[in-house]
Amino acid sequence: MPPRTIVQIKGIEEGLHIIENAIDNLPEGPVRATTIEDGKRLTPFSKMPKDEAFHFVENARGELMFHVVSTGDSKPYRVKVRGPTFGPILVYLPKILRGAYIADMPVIYWSLDNCPADHDR
Repeated sequence: MPPRTIVQIKGIEEGLHIIENAIDNLPEGPVRATTIEDGKRLTPFSKMPKDEAFHFVENARGELMFHVVSTGDSKPYRVKVRGPTFGPILVYLPKILRGAYIADMPVIYWSLDNCPADHDR
């Protein structure tokens, strides 16, 4: 088995272990609503504060980044979402494909565990 395949299998096994552990340790009680800093609940039609924010979240494939710019209206001025697999595919794929056969390219591409939606954004 190729090393990337072994890493994928180990990643799946570890992911299942993390999920089982999280389910076993879920606290009891009500679910809290998401709030902004002053304690008000943020709804889809709330007036957003005039500011700029970056937020990073750990994703199954790496770090997912959100960048939101608000002018103080109920809709953001700009929203940018950067998926975790977009950068590595751009950087590594040309190097890995150098010298490979055309027939091997799809297998190599998918072995990098990318998400096509990241490329579409």
